[in-house]
Amino acid sequence: TERTMTELEIAVNQRVGEWEVIQESGTTLKPLFGTGLTGMKNLGNSCYLNSVMQVLFTIPDFQSTYVSNIDKIIDEAPNDPTQDFKTQV
Repeated sequence: TERTMTELEIAVNQRVGEWEVIQESGTTLKPLFGTGLTGMKNLGNSCYLNSVMQVLFTIPDFQSTYVSNIDKIIDEAPNDPTQDFKTQV
């Protein structure tokens, strides 16, 4: 059956407590920072790009192919990096 707007609003308001549980309300969180923990600064709407980059950097294959080989990739980069996929990544 279809629900009225009032019924929908009541259902949403009843779930407010669930949000607090998900967000760890009432707990003291220890701030962490450093290599492998710190994200990137958001500039305008760059948060979408930042989240994609953070996910990529957690993938072991990405790390071994690009992160650990960065010096080699830069040394072997052509004069025109627009023609080289590895350099662009």
